[in-house]
Amino acid sequence: MARGPLRLPSAGTLLFASAGVALIVALLPARLLGWAGWFREPLEFSVAPVQAPVRSMVVWMRGADRPGNAGASERERELERQLAEAVTRLLRTEAENEMLRGQIDVLSRGLEATQGVRFRTAFAPVIGPGADPSTGGLKIRLGRMDEIDESGIAVVHGVHLVGRVARADSRVSWVIPVTERGAPALRGVVMLGEGSAGEFGPRCQLSPAGDGTLTGPLQWDPDRPWADEAVREGMEVRLDDPTWARVAQMLVVGKVESVESSEATPERRIVRVRPVYRLDRVSELVVRMPEGGSGETGGAP
Repeated sequence: MARGPLRLPSAGTLLFASAGVALIVALLPARLLGWAGWFREPLEFSVAPVQAPVRSMVVWMRGADRPGNAGASERERELERQLAEAVTRLLRTEAENEMLRGQIDVLSRGLEATQGVRFRTAFAPVIGPGADPSTGGLKIRLGRMDEIDESGIAVVHGVHLVGRVARADSRVSWVIPVTERGAPALRGVVMLGEGSAGEFGPRCQLSPAGDGTLTGPLQWDPDRPWADEAVREGMEVRLDDPTWARVAQMLVVGKVESVESSEATPERRIVRVRPVYRLDRVSELVVRMPEGGSGETGGAP
């Protein structure tokens, strides 16, 4: 006698049956659940989004710990405490994973900006304003004991230039932001396209303006006389300075905020560049320490 095709239970039936089994298991005493220990970690991870509503339903069905109910046993209270601790550990782990993902993203973007240059990195918390009267700048919680010295370059969010390490003590160091009043001028290049792969525009010699920006003249290029006229607000400016280490070249200085004609020499154009982040307000930096010759100065002459 021929048998008909095998009929599998529908998805709705399986879902209903799974929910019933889960509900029965949830109501079992703890002493009967020793066999479930192997499944604990993957199960805790998978049910985390629905843990709170399921817990509320189970507590309601048991009648324990409801407002005005004094019938909860000591064992049930202990289980509730253990559950609360497990949820706390889960949330802490999620926060740590999110922080690590952010750091990996920061470091990845930094590597893209300076391909072919060897350096190591260290995350450095900024200690308050931490201004040293003799040095100025930002005080960070990294020093010579962490193999940090005056060859270090500080960045924020992977590719945004903050400044040089001006002084390093045993446990702390000081970084001079490029926007700090009195910081030395630097040379940048305006990117006419997107990112470090964009077309190079005119170079510009930038000095701190004292208001968190840098300003200076665009350099006229006789081979490309049209280049300075192509500079627009919002274009990215990157470091291209032979007096800075190779590990710092092509880091982002900021974005063009304005382009105006010089009052003294109308044919010269003055560009104002504002960093993407407030360099005096950052809470954490990444210090790049050159390796294998990356501390040598670089950039086009």
